[in-house]
Amino acid sequence: KLSDWINFPEGNPPIYFEAKNKWIYFINSVIKKIDTFENTIFHIFIDEFENLTTKQQIIINTWIKHSENPLIFHIAYKKHAIITTKTLGSEHIVDVNDYRIIDLEKIYEEDFSILSSEIVLSKINTFLNLESNFDLSNKENINDRKEDKYQEMIQSKVKTIFPTLSLEEVLVHLFNDEALVNKIKEQIKSGLKLKNSKLDFNNFFDTNFKQETIINSILLHREKIKPDELLAKFIIKDEKYYKPLINNNLLGTILYFYSIFQNKNCPYFAGFDRFILLAQSNIRYLLELCYQSIVEFENTNLKDQLTIEQISVNINLQSKATKYSCKTQLEKIPGLGSYGKDLQKIAVRLGKIFILSQKRKSQSIAEITHFSL
Repeated sequence: KLSDWINFPEGNPPIYFEAKNKWIYFINSVIKKIDTFENTIFHIFIDEFENLTTKQQIIINTWIKHSENPLIFHIAYKKHAIITTKTLGSEHIVDVNDYRIIDLEKIYEEDFSILSSEIVLSKINTFLNLESNFDLSNKENINDRKEDKYQEMIQSKVKTIFPTLSLEEVLVHLFNDEALVNKIKEQIKSGLKLKNSKLDFNNFFDTNFKQETIINSILLHREKIKPDELLAKFIIKDEKYYKPLINNNLLGTILYFYSIFQNKNCPYFAGFDRFILLAQSNIRYLLELCYQSIVEFENTNLKDQLTIEQISVNINLQSKATKYSCKTQLEKIPGLGSYGKDLQKIAVRLGKIFILSQKRKSQSIAEITHFSL
């Protein structure tokens, strides 16, 4: 209507059609006169459907309900968006009868790491102004991309750029930090004091056995643990005793000690493998984590020319980028629709509840302590 009014400001257009009818008229009267398009069916794809008003959604739903050759309508919207299925008539659009749902997240969920590796490497190549040694947009390469050899190669490259530490390696980082080590010692001392034990805290501390040592610091704060019995287990490094405790409590304990210091970035949240977990199949979040890491890397590597082989973002820079990215995402929630402020309150409140649970020196509930915001 706006287009017709602009073209005929002083009067009515000679022929007036509703939008859908106008498109069909144009296709049949103009486009299909071209031999190439004679038997073509045209598909109109409407993205971000959830951002339209209800009235606009109702109009498009009506078009979907009555889609037919030569014009078919498709829509895309966020997975949990609240949309209407009403039409201009009394009917609603119905799954299978009028449309089929294609869940894009399910399609690439299993291959998210591979897809992400390709996208990240492609963007880094663009950033460095390099030609990729594998043309991702070439249909001739589709079968090659399904090969295990290619998938291993592409993931290996991106994991070299964003290396990930194992839990044991994260623990080494922790024990190289004097302030964190002092906190472990303080925790052991306070645990012994709590149990009125005269044992020397050094008996429970051994940097050659980091996992057992950090676990001792929380076990001494559990009611049923007796210091002398724990010491007997620690002296012989009883694997049957410590192994299940380490499996269930090591991550939570590491997060607990890092959470004491607001200015320290936990290395557990660095690395491409961890970025994949943090992103939860959301490519935008993953790209943001990688982008901020590259920004940190660029700030400390002021070279004019870099090759992709020269890029390896160290753990400290990555963990710093992760904290910044997550903080930014949390701060922008209020702008994400009419419920943004309420959603932010829920996120912050959940964070506070988990942090209070995480501050328990006994670290006795793994389901709660294995959480960080």
